[in-house]
Amino acid sequence: MSGHVHCAIEDATATVVLDNPGRRNAVSFAVLEELRAVITTLSRSPDVRVVILSGQGSDFSVGADLAAPAESRTLRRDSVVADTARLRHVSTTLLAFHQIPQVTIAAIDGACAGAGLSLAAAADFRIASDRAVFNTAFISAGLSGDLGGVWLINKMLGGAHARELFLTPGKLTAERAHQLGLVNSVTSAQSLHGTARELAHRLATSAPPRPPCDETEPAPLFHRAARRLLARGSGSHGAVLPFRRCSRSGRGFPAQTRGRVHRPLTARVTPSTLHVRSPL
Repeated sequence: MSGHVHCAIEDATATVVLDNPGRRNAVSFAVLEELRAVITTLSRSPDVRVVILSGQGSDFSVGADLAAPAESRTLRRDSVVADTARLRHVSTTLLAFHQIPQVTIAAIDGACAGAGLSLAAAADFRIASDRAVFNTAFISAGLSGDLGGVWLINKMLGGAHARELFLTPGKLTAERAHQLGLVNSVTSAQSLHGTARELAHRLATSAPPRPPCDETEPAPLFHRAARRLLARGSGSHGAVLPFRRCSRSGRGFPAQTRGRVHRPLTARVTPSTLHVRSPL
């Protein structure tokens, strides 16, 4: 695909690459739109079982491209209403990646900050190179956080660590990120992509052959059902969007599920049950 997002499919694995190396793979409004289009296409593919997200060159992504031309930035400071609307819109990219039927892996090299960290947090697995550096970076840029990263990392690491990362931003080494549980494993920069592909192959071949009734679905029933159960167990399914606006500040924030009754998931999972809207 032309532009700043490229995709290649091989052996049931799609590798999606953020390609804006002159800006260390910073993501503008336009780049996030491209990424959403690629994710949407992959989500409908019955030939893809695993999706790897990485960055071109030696960085994953430094986050939002704050130096991009105003017309391609998400936050343009033209009005609170317009900025909030665009932020809600690009947040659908992260939601689409988080809820894609296939299993997802973020292969993280170099800088992973801000919106880039939010994208990585939305993956099922995160593999980092030993030179990867993490930073929430939002407070330093005068922002509270975007793309659902605050919510995802809070659920992933717990409130204490999440507050430390977001309220006192600073560089986090790959080893420290592994200790906190932010990444699943750390490997050398030279073997990062090979390690990610090995995991992808393991995931793609772990499920048994698909029954005829499941062959046209975008991912094996076994993976879809397992991810749905895991998402419900962690409370993360569908929690990134929709956004609601604070009546005083006009800022967007994830809608909460507090007070809703969580219905138990049926013990017998069939293709039809996975198309029912989540009660969360």
